[in-house]
Amino acid sequence: MSDELVLDKSVLEKIKQLRKKKRLTQKDIADELGISQSYFTKIEKGDHPLKLWMIERISKILEITIGRLLESSTSNVVFNTSPIDIQDLEQKDWFQDFKNSINNQSSEEKEEGSEMAFVCE
Repeated sequence: MSDELVLDKSVLEKIKQLRKKKRLTQKDIADELGISQSYFTKIEKGDHPLKLWMIERISKILEITIGRLLESSTSNVVFNTSPIDIQDLEQKDWFQDFKNSINNQSSEEKEEGSEMAFVCE
């Protein structure tokens, strides 16, 4: 399964700012993810999508919930994914955090979030 997230620039910028605030380099994050620094640099610039598992690890490294990390742009998250088992997905802590953050939004924010696009290949 190749679950990928294409995030808008505001989330990528938030990742960058939080990384710098914690005095972490791109190499530090890349090492934690088990990828090359150049690949992480491309992710942070928006040139490569993030895998779902990367979002989970990045949020732990940066000590922020996934819901909090993505909350500023829930209407701009695009999932490029093969079919997934929803029951399996609901077992993931990060998914529950994300779901809870959406459920706790105001009705205005929920309306904006309803434009979330799911793209299945």
